[in-house]
Amino acid sequence: MTRNTSKSRPHADAKYSSLVRHLTSQIQSGHLRVGERLPTFIQLQQQFGMTSPTVNRAMIALEQQGLVERKRGSGVYVSNGKNMKRPRHSIIGLAGFGFQFGGRSSYWTTLLEGIREEAARHEAQIMLLEWNSPVGWEKADGVLICDWSSQFTLRHVPPSLPCVSVMVEVEGMASVVADDYAATLAATRHLLDLGHRRIAFLHGPAKSATARRLGAYRDALREKGIKPLKGWERLLAWEKEPENFVRAGEEIMGRWLKDDWNKIGCTALLCQNDATAVGAAAALSGAGIKVPNDVSLVGFDGSEIGEYSSPRLTTVEVPLREIGARAVEILSRQIEADQVSIEHQILPTQLRVRESTTAPSHHL
Repeated sequence: MTRNTSKSRPHADAKYSSLVRHLTSQIQSGHLRVGERLPTFIQLQQQFGMTSPTVNRAMIALEQQGLVERKRGSGVYVSNGKNMKRPRHSIIGLAGFGFQFGGRSSYWTTLLEGIREEAARHEAQIMLLEWNSPVGWEKADGVLICDWSSQFTLRHVPPSLPCVSVMVEVEGMASVVADDYAATLAATRHLLDLGHRRIAFLHGPAKSATARRLGAYRDALREKGIKPLKGWERLLAWEKEPENFVRAGEEIMGRWLKDDWNKIGCTALLCQNDATAVGAAAALSGAGIKVPNDVSLVGFDGSEIGEYSSPRLTTVEVPLREIGARAVEILSRQIEADQVSIEHQILPTQLRVRESTTAPSHHL
């Protein structure tokens, strides 16, 4: 892709220049009058045989000359030049339950680092929007959404507003997500390869990414001829403090230990994320169960908390910084083109094997 773009650049430059000259001539001669809307990007692409980025580049040049102005959701119009301002920096809104609680773990701070770095490269400003309120949305040129339920956040999205969903695939919207299915498949196969045959899963609500993780977990067991029992799966939920996965992991695992953990006889445990695994490890330790001698433990995300836990946590590393950067890149293209598009990117993960997993002490 890069080679083709590089070779065709002179040709693209010529097309760009010819479009700028043509529209400038049309405006200065009066064929296109003040307040009149220019042809759409698609019409110009078809008429002049060029790509959307080339058309957008020409529009930016005409804006800088004060010949045209864009009206979001409406199009590009001939300007009178009197009220033209210097091009301002784009404002990227961050909305959703995820961003609202973003400062509580290295997971969110790493994701936000990728967003901030790419936004700075595009000279864009970042604004935090309330996930359950429409206030402030009109100030944003585009929005990144991180909301597993999406039911509150999406109702505030105008149809013409460029949007990208981060970490969650949403129908009808561009998104950047991790390959949750392949990640969980690799994690479960790792435990199976060690000899575990009873593997439990402490997971979140079965929506979107978690549904794919559950599917991968069950598929990996079936590959070995193992029928996963319902008692091996336990729903993770927090009752006291939203997004406090460590506490939720410890509380849910504690209840599981009192209920039927000994009865199901699992020798390994997959967790929704690293923070949940750390909480679960605390509950296991409190019950006199050692990790990994008695129970092997696997997290998810590759966040900092897993590196400093004892024992160090085996986990699936998610490219959080890159996901954040890719989302801003896609959103910036939509803002520049003044055109909403649907593009889905799924980024690969990597299994990090550390000290929290080992072969079972006995086979069941």
